This record gives sequence, C-alpha cells and structure tokens, in this order.
Amino acid sequence: MNMTFLDWTVTAAVLGLFIGVAIFANRMTKSVADYLVAGRGAGRYMLTVSSGTEWIGVIAISAMFEAFYIGGLNAMWWAMATTPLFAYLQISGFGMYRFRETRAMTIAEFLEKRYSRPVRTLGAAISWISGMVAFGFVPLITAKFLMALIGLPAHFACLGFQIPTYPVMTALVVGLPLLFVLSGGHLTVLVSDFVQGMFMNVAALTLVFTLLSTVFQWDHVVLAMKAGGGPNASLLNPLATSQMSDFGPGFFFTAVILQAYSVMSNVAAQGFTGSAKNAHELRMGNLLGQIRWQGVLVFFMAFVLVTHMYMHHPAHAETAKAINHSIDLTMGQQAGGKDVVGSVERAQMLVPTALTYMLPHGLIGLFCAMMVAALISSSNAMTHAWGSVLMQDIILPLRKKPLENKQHIWALRASVLAVALITFALSLLIKPTQSIMQCLALFGSLWLGSAGAVILGGLYWKKGTTKAAIITLLFGLVVGTLLLILTQTWPDIVKHHPTLPAKFPLSGQASYLSTAFASILLYVLVSLLDKQPAHDMDKLLHRGKYTVPNELLAHDQPVAGWQRIFGITRMFTREDRITAYILMGYFLFSLAVFIIGMIIGYKTHPTEDQWAGFWAIFLIVQVVLLVSTTLWLGIGGCRDTLRLFRSMRTPERDPGDIGELKHNEHS
Repeated sequence: MNMTFLDWTVTAAVLGLFIGVAIFANRMTKSVADYLVAGRGAGRYMLTVSSGTEWIGVIAISAMFEAFYIGGLNAMWWAMATTPLFAYLQISGFGMYRFRETRAMTIAEFLEKRYSRPVRTLGAAISWISGMVAFGFVPLITAKFLMALIGLPAHFACLGFQIPTYPVMTALVVGLPLLFVLSGGHLTVLVSDFVQGMFMNVAALTLVFTLLSTVFQWDHVVLAMKAGGGPNASLLNPLATSQMSDFGPGFFFTAVILQAYSVMSNVAAQGFTGSAKNAHELRMGNLLGQIRWQGVLVFFMAFVLVTHMYMHHPAHAETAKAINHSIDLTMGQQAGGKDVVGSVERAQMLVPTALTYMLPHGLIGLFCAMMVAALISSSNAMTHAWGSVLMQDIILPLRKKPLENKQHIWALRASVLAVALITFALSLLIKPTQSIMQCLALFGSLWLGSAGAVILGGLYWKKGTTKAAIITLLFGLVVGTLLLILTQTWPDIVKHHPTLPAKFPLSGQASYLSTAFASILLYVLVSLLDKQPAHDMDKLLHRGKYTVPNELLAHDQPVAGWQRIFGITRMFTREDRITAYILMGYFLFSLAVFIIGMIIGYKTHPTEDQWAGFWAIFLIVQVVLLVSTTLWLGIGGCRDTLRLFRSMRTPERDPGDIGELKHNEHS
C-alpha cells in the first residue's frame, strides 16, 4: 500500500472539513428552489469555482492525464488555438442568455414551454438514460484510479474468502458523494463544491511547486519525450503529429464544434445554470471558468511530464519497472494488457501509479484528499442532476396532484438514492474500449447527439415544431444506442472475426459528430414540412409585453466598435469590462502566439530541442497563471458565498417555484 498513517490522517482531516461545510449548508435549505437551484442566488466567482469543480472530477483528471500522456505537450499547442474559441462562446452568451430568459429551472421544463409536455417527458427520459450510462462509467474509472493511487491489490482476503477490490471501492465511490446530495440538495452541492474547488487549487499549487523543486528535471523530461514519441507522432513538435489518432488537432477542433452545438444540452450542469442570480452573472462565471481551467492545466502537465521521465529515460529504468509491477498487482489477471480493454485500463492507471513515486508521504495524502474532493464535487453534482431529472421531469409530470414542499424534497432524495444504486450496477457492466474522453463522447451522444438541434432550434428558430423535436430525439437515441452496443461488443465480435480491426473503427467523438449533423438536418427538414404555426418567441423569452420587471435583457445590442471583439454589451459594468479585456486579451494573445508559431513552424521547421525551449517558457507562464487565478477567484468566491448565505437567511420563499409549469403557461 502506498499510503501511510500520515497520508490517511491528511485525507481524513480534509474529508472532515467537507462534511462540516455540507452540514452547515444543509441548514439553509428551506424550499424546492433551494434544493434544485440554490435559491437562484449564486454570483459569478462562486459559479466559476463550483461549476468548474463539478467538471474536474477524478474521471476528468484521469482523462487529462491520459490525453496529455498520449498527446504530449502538443495537446497544449492545439488547446492554445481552441481555448479562445471556447472563451468567446462563453462571453457571447450563446444559448445561455436565451435559456435564462425563458425562466425555465431545468432543460426539460424549457422543452415543455417551447414544445409540449410529451417532448419534455421524452427529452427527460432520453437525457436520463444517456446520462446514467455515462455516469455509470465514472465510478469505474474513479475506483481504478484510487486503487492505483492507494496501491490496492485486485483481491483481498476476508473471512477466508478472496474478495475482488473493485466492487467494494466502487461502492465507496458511489456512496460518499451520495451523503452530500441527500443532506441539502444543490445548495449543499454549490457551497461544498466551492470549498472543494478552492482546496483543489491550493493543493494543486502545493503539489506543482513540490514536483518542480524536487524530482522534475527538464533535460531528462525532454529526452524522455523524444524517446516516447515516434515518426510523425512527436510529443514535442505539434507539426509532426499526423500519425496521432486520438489527441491530434482534429480532436481539439471537433471539440469546439461539439461544445457550441451542446452548449445548453448538459443536463448535469443545469443546477449551476439555474443557480445564477441572472443570465449576466452566468455569462461572466462561464468566462472566468475558462481562465481557471487554463491555470489548472499545468497541474496535469507536471505529473504527466515526470511520468514520461520515469518511463522513458534510462536513468529511471528501475522506477519504470516498479511502476509496471504495481500496475500488474492492481490489475490482477489483466496484467498482460493484451486485449483492448486491458491495454486501455493499463494506460489509465499509469500516471496515478507513477505519482506515488514522485511525492513524499504526507503529500501523497494531500493528493488523495484532492481526489476525494474531486470525487465528491463531480459525483454529487451529477447524482443530484440525474435524481432531479428522474423526479422532476419523468415521475412528477405523471401525477395530477402536486406534492407538498417537504414531500417534494423527500421525493427528490429518494430519486437521488435510486440514481446511486443504478450507477453502481452500471459501473460493474460497462467496459472501457476507448480512451476516457472518447468513451464519454460516445455514451453522451445518445442524448447530446440530437439535443443540440432541438434545444438551440427551439431557442433561436420560431419555425421549429413539436413533431420535429420528437422525431429528432428518437433518431439520436436509436443511432446512439446502436453505436454503443457495437463498441461494447466489438472485442467479442473481433474474436469471431479476426480480420476486423482490433478497435471499433469509429471513435466516440466521430460518432457524436455524425449524429449531431444528421440530427440538425432531420430537425430542419421535418419542421419545414410540418404545418405547425410559428412559436411566439416573445412570450417564451419574456420580451415585449411579456418582459419581467427588473430583469436584465440578454438581447441588449453590443456596443459599437472594437468592443464587439470582447463580447461587451451595455449591461457590462466597469468591473465587467476590465475582466473581459483581461481575459479575452489573454486568449487573443494565445491565439496570436499559435498563429505566429504555425507560420514559423512551416517556414523554418524548428527542431524538437527548439520546441522544448518554447515549452519551458510556456510552463512558467502557466504556473504564474495558476497562482494568480487561485488568488483572484478565491477572493471573489468567498465574497459571493457570504452574499449567498445572507440572501438565504431571508424567510421568504416562493412555494410555487418548483420547476413545473402551471396549465395556464401553455396557452
């Protein structure tokens, strides 16, 4: 086992802090709106940290370790080109502003407002099925990651029996976040995610500086990266990556397209979307999230680079041998990793196993505590989201009589428990046949492949019809299910047909993209052929005579001139403008560096050593960014948290704000 008493003490102390925060936040939950969207009182800095922490779960950390290990520093190069596009998508308010204008608490509620109750029920059911399949993959990766980190064997002895470790660890992975969700709903999730997010940033700073000042040797890293690459698969030169299959330029630019397409389709994040004070705070929070994400990237890279140094530099051959032996013990019978599933799982365990050889005891415990924070923050948000969808959008619409406030909250808790049990069962059945990011793209495509067309079409196009929405959603479910079955059974198919390629020929991302394009065409075609009258968009978006008093208008026109580049509108305060200038200025500078680098690269063909010099400077900038964003967001987030608590102390609650439409809202 890699953990000592000191490591366990650090982990337990941090977990105790999180439990204390959850208990405190639970006392503030008084209504259904508090449980579902934290009373709609979250500010931008709190949203930035909390919603970002929901994404940075153990599975995401494992996915980033895997992506950067396979793609090398080149992955950062393509991120420099695509991140400004992500940032502009956020500051433009595309999709998000219009969704908040509808005043819908959930995506399914919007589907009912825009289309009909059957569309709401169908969309909720499909998103729930897709989300549960993807969520079932989370405990699988998380449990394997923690087993590799702690150094647990594949089996352990208990009462004379050999018990497999994985199911037991999976039960703990599912059960721990469940306690946080059951206590106080999204208010507890929001507050605890903020505390956990700030802890993760501080811990990341500590671990990065420890690595850089102890085991990190840049000259060894460069030699190892050279040895770990191959012909047209360089880990240092982004212009020599034509043979990279998973994490080349195509992966990153396709991700931008899919992010824009699914900007409002992420049901797991809808609690954070609805928790914002208003659409403008949501917009600014999402923009700040991009810069926080940029700062955190150096954390992933530091561990990946040292792992490359251990695995590919001859001076560390003994360490590499020990790391491989540890993975063998954790994987048990799959130690050879000869089949597709075994080799994929082995690659995913490499960095978490290697980091126990990098860090001293005490800091291993700190890293484990960080992973516990990541586990709780991501899983409790998803457990809450899918439990809410199950109750709010699938079960309750079938009831004629609404539940009372306390009954409603307890019903939501029961649905959350059901989600946890289903997730545990699915995690024992799903097999990882591709990289983590590709698997998640495939699992999510059952809903995301068609939802973008239906949701964005409903927000921006008055001619989109109910019939088109239903047909498009069913199309996405059928196609996504067929592709999912094929990828999961592909290793067995290959055994009977050895002439077929070992891996399923279509990646998860490619499956998702193909379904999305087909869904757009289908939605438009059916809508144009349908005879349904155009929808009243003013009523949907509360504009014109339907305007809500004192509500910020999302459709306020941008100011004239160069400020359009920064996505600034008249609703921007002086502080907002400065924030937008700084953040978008940084991203535009990164894009300029990328463009100039591409021109120089194609004209002068820099060597890998010259690229290594660039990457050394780049990593220093990223460390500075991690320090500055931690301070900036920490101060602003603490201020927002205090404001949220003050607003939650008021006894007034709207008992009718329960995420359901009243019958007169349909007409």
